[in-house]
Amino acid sequence: RGGIIVYVGSLSTVEAADVERVTTLAHETLGRMLGVSVAPITVRVHETLESFRQATGRPWWVSSVAEGTAIDLVPAALLAQRDGVETAIRTAVAELLVGPALNGRARWVRVGAARYFGRAAGAPGADARQAVRCPAAAELTLAISATAQREAEARAEACFAREYARTRSWRAVR
Repeated sequence: RGGIIVYVGSLSTVEAADVERVTTLAHETLGRMLGVSVAPITVRVHETLESFRQATGRPWWVSSVAEGTAIDLVPAALLAQRDGVETAIRTAVAELLVGPALNGRARWVRVGAARYFGRAAGAPGADARQAVRCPAAAELTLAISATAQREAEARAEACFAREYARTRSWRAVR
């Protein structure tokens, strides 16, 4: 249904049908808002942190990796302890949707857009008036700790929000 393919291990604390429902809703809602679509989307909820790390090459503190048309998520129990399963999926879907249009731009643009649009409607987000230094790509991809990663992602979102407010077009953010 809708081109969403979900893989969830038998030991997962989340059902494949629930992941598919959340992913489909995020894709439909964000796709309409952004004017883009991507299909099919493959979502893999890893059973262990180690399998996530092996599949993505990312450290334990990263919750999701979205590339091309695929989303890899850490185990659902960890997502529940972090920002939640829905937020992780919405942010990853947003990253898939904005990725092609923002390809070739600074890494903070894509990460910031994904976080900005991935938040549930009405959720507190980055302040567009905030004066922050946009993070370098290395700060987002090679952070040395979970705290450094979260801080860099928050700055990316704040930078995106500031530029989006200025340009009034997410595709124009540079």
